[in-house]
Amino acid sequence: SVRYCRIEIWSKVEEYILKKIQTYYSPKQISWRWALKTDERLSKDTIYSYIYNNYPELISKYFRRKWKKYQHKRKQKYQLDNRRMIDRRPKSIEKRTTLGHWESDTVVWKRKTKSKKCILTNVERKSGFLIARVLPNAQAQSVANATLEDFSKLPKYKRKTMTFDNGREFAYHYDIERELKITTYFAHPYCSRERGTNENTNWLLRQFLPKWTDFETLTEKELQKYVALIKDRKSTRLN
Repeated sequence: SVRYCRIEIWSKVEEYILKKIQTYYSPKQISWRWALKTDERLSKDTIYSYIYNNYPELISKYFRRKWKKYQHKRKQKYQLDNRRMIDRRPKSIEKRTTLGHWESDTVVWKRKTKSKKCILTNVERKSGFLIARVLPNAQAQSVANATLEDFSKLPKYKRKTMTFDNGREFAYHYDIERELKITTYFAHPYCSRERGTNENTNWLLRQFLPKWTDFETLTEKELQKYVALIKDRKSTRLN
């Protein structure tokens, strides 16, 4: 029988697709080559849908046929203005010698559902200290409001820089920077290693909340229980 392949975030198939797209392979070519490589069926339409839903910025850059009926609306929707890229971040931050340098991301439930809940995670690079909360949705306003509320409680020396993923949920980064007096940066697309502290911490969180977990039933109290367990694994603290 024919085996069908699903695309999951951070999976080998996603990595393969992104690599091929950036060398100007079409979804149809990728589908054909994946079948030869793995004996699994991967539809070109599945690839198109996944890219439009998760990496729309690749469309105009690498696709020859761009599904133009979607492109006009999406171009404005996914635009992140005035990003300060990680290349401009001081190299001294890489040494993890001082507190106050954070990495941010959101954790979402990948199955199709009416629930829009997600988890916002912020991890301090030197200590590994985790701040996380359940959000009603992954919209930029919700992320900005939660970040402002959580970080306004910290003293200034503990909030110096923040490095984001390129998701549209961080579109209000300039509000966060202005209100918190914190310098914000963005990692390069598809370079999760540039936010390695956050990625590793999200992986720990996924041990308690696997990808099939329905966040609609997740309470803030339950999440904080998991956060406390993760903090207990760390050998250093934010103090």
